[in-house]
Amino acid sequence: MSAWYSLDVSPTQLRIDTTLNCGQSFRWVKTGDNEWTSVLSNKLISLRQTEEDILYNPHTSDADTVRALLYDYFQLDVDLEKLYAHWKQDANFALKASSFTGLRTLQQDPFETLLVFICTSCNNIPRITSMISSLCHTYGTFISTYANHTFHAFPDLSALSHPNIEEKLRSLGFGYRAKYIANTVAMLNQRGLEWLYALRNLDYGEAKAQLLQLSGVGPKIADCILLMSLNHTSAVPVDTHVYQIALRDYAHHLPSSKRSAKTKTLSPDTYTRIQTLFGRVFGDRCGWAQTVLFTADLRYYAQRPIPISNLDMDIVENCEGSVKLEIDQVESDTSLLVKDWIPDTPPTMTTRTVGGGGGAGCIDSPPPLATLSSLRRTKPRRQPTPSTKSKTTTSVKPKREREEDILDQPPKRPTTTKIKNPQQPPSSFLKCDKRTSEMMCLDTVVLRRSLRLRNL
Repeated sequence: MSAWYSLDVSPTQLRIDTTLNCGQSFRWVKTGDNEWTSVLSNKLISLRQTEEDILYNPHTSDADTVRALLYDYFQLDVDLEKLYAHWKQDANFALKASSFTGLRTLQQDPFETLLVFICTSCNNIPRITSMISSLCHTYGTFISTYANHTFHAFPDLSALSHPNIEEKLRSLGFGYRAKYIANTVAMLNQRGLEWLYALRNLDYGEAKAQLLQLSGVGPKIADCILLMSLNHTSAVPVDTHVYQIALRDYAHHLPSSKRSAKTKTLSPDTYTRIQTLFGRVFGDRCGWAQTVLFTADLRYYAQRPIPISNLDMDIVENCEGSVKLEIDQVESDTSLLVKDWIPDTPPTMTTRTVGGGGGAGCIDSPPPLATLSSLRRTKPRRQPTPSTKSKTTTSVKPKREREEDILDQPPKRPTTTKIKNPQQPPSSFLKCDKRTSEMMCLDTVVLRRSLRLRNL
């Protein structure tokens, strides 16, 4: 087995656990703890994430050649820390990025990216991964076997250029996308792959117009191809998911007529406005910043906790929404105190989760982590007041307790809300209307001692 080599890149510059699992590439296979393996340029390559570096295993290939290939694939010549520092001027990005450092946009092969993203139409990540795996195993060249997995190269244009390709792809489960791939392969045979690679040299608008001529390529898929393989860093793929992010977190940048969350389809005008919005907020590499926000909003990562050491609470003052958090003091211990929810004396238990899902705020075990993803404000329930009217109807049977017996009893103490389930806050903890819940961008904020909550 080949040795492991250092890529000499810090986690703030690259984290493969998120970069390879956010819908950019679908061919990396997890082959061990913090280890992923795939085929790049017909070379089997394994990557391993450590606390301070990325290690790579070139297997049978030359280590220096693989290192150069990875630098181009991850675009490591770009200083990601500098970009994050610029993007964090936006309060919403600063909150989300605290748990998603080192997330890069990949520079992939244009032909592979084109066919892969045609398969993403109305699809999900597990099924896309399965389809691409079937395509490689059926038409790609066998490369090697590693960790009980068989690896093939992505098929080239000639391997897919035969008359029955559509029928074969349908038998592999590609559905209507089989026709799109067959037509696109036929068009590329006419124009040549040089035409596709030359789109890197065109400006964004002209390159996108050229891609839209291909079968199965719409505006969103075209932007994915431009961003992830053709070096157009200002391309912002916009689907309904990104549209909801724009409505929730950046509505103040959109005209009032474009803020309706009821819209199910994206008009060309709305698509362009959202792209312009991201360009105005994040600059030339707005496509990279959008990748971070998109990943942070994926269901797979939605409950990811934020380490308190990564969170700058000053940004909360500028955060969009109708909830404001003020932190007077952050202490070194791991106890939690939330007004009107967690009492001064914690209940007798070892751990307690704030909010729902995977994020946890631990009382007895560091590091202190918490999420706000499940906290919602609802109007407190009023306790029923006893009726002052006495019933005089004689047909009703008297109650078992006589009135004088009730009067002799000591007055009841005011009722208090008890935390039956420490993993769920009482309904009166937060109070906001439906619009506030949709607009709230404080999805994951660390709650610590002496935290006060109030409406703006």
